[in-house]
Amino acid sequence: MAAFGFVLSLALAIAIAAFYKAVVRLSPIHPSPIILPPPVPLTGPFTPNSLLSSNLRRLGNGLLPFPEDLVADAHGSLFVACGDGWIKRLDPSSDTVENFAFLGEGRRPLGITLGREGELIVCDPDVGLLNVTKDKIELLSDEADGVKFRLTDAAAVSMQDGSIYFSDASSRYSFANHYTGMMDISPDGRLLKYDGVRRKTTTLIDGLYFANGVALSRDEDFLVVCETAQARCHRYWLKGEKQGQSEVFIDRLPALPDNIKIDGKGHFWIALVSARPFYMDWILRFPFIRQLHEVLGLTEMSIKMMSKRALVLEVTEEGKPVRTLGDPMGASISLVTTAYVVDDDLYLGSLNVDFLGHVKLNATT
Repeated sequence: MAAFGFVLSLALAIAIAAFYKAVVRLSPIHPSPIILPPPVPLTGPFTPNSLLSSNLRRLGNGLLPFPEDLVADAHGSLFVACGDGWIKRLDPSSDTVENFAFLGEGRRPLGITLGREGELIVCDPDVGLLNVTKDKIELLSDEADGVKFRLTDAAAVSMQDGSIYFSDASSRYSFANHYTGMMDISPDGRLLKYDGVRRKTTTLIDGLYFANGVALSRDEDFLVVCETAQARCHRYWLKGEKQGQSEVFIDRLPALPDNIKIDGKGHFWIALVSARPFYMDWILRFPFIRQLHEVLGLTEMSIKMMSKRALVLEVTEEGKPVRTLGDPMGASISLVTTAYVVDDDLYLGSLNVDFLGHVKLNATT
């Protein structure tokens, strides 16, 4: 009997070893362990609430497919980067939508912001950094330091000198494969600067784990870049004694940050796109579990399961959290990628819906 137990244990061990080797061999990713510090307690500014679900209305309903990002011009029109390749213009007062600029079949604009002359600066993940007007689309940059962009993501423009600060989320994974990139989690993201005078792009920070949203401070003395896969944001100093240095701006976030925007009061608004349940942090610790997700085709489903709700965070210029607004069940909106504030209006972009979410902030206090 003892001999039988030994043989059975040996056979089981051999089978497990063979299974492990097969998964590692078949997996397209070969990640390293990721150990994140625990998220902040869900108290104070992070106390769960349903302020988005109870106050949200839909703008451009049915006409704005997967609106990743948006920006307002001086006349109050909203330009929206949509999943069908169009930049669309929305008049929030009349709730009317018109096509503005088409990037092309199969294209997918991500980050969008205004240039100094009112032009649109658009991040096309598969092409690069674009200057977009009604009549023309111009490629500004598609590589830095000899490395091509694979996932141009978000941008912010200096109104003082016209410099464009933007992120390339990954030098390895395209937008079509960004779910795999999120499971691999490699330090191949960059924060970049485009100098329009010299037409040159330089790297400000490299080694980021999925570099994402970018926003300048009110005085443009620093900027903030979101590092999605590390649940944190970095501050990069543009002026002062720390010029050229970076530091953590806010970390231990309870969910993964996507885009970040600044409002008229100097506060930053961060869209927390995907939850951080305990099992996600556990999965990140074990490369084999991430490889198994890829081999079984579970990565996209797992990430989407963590995105079935909405959460946005307001923070000061010192990185101090002020409040969160949420829809914990995704009843009104989910997978929020952008939280953009104009006066008392909060506009929400998402990769799950075909409208812009709109909330009056005075209704949430």
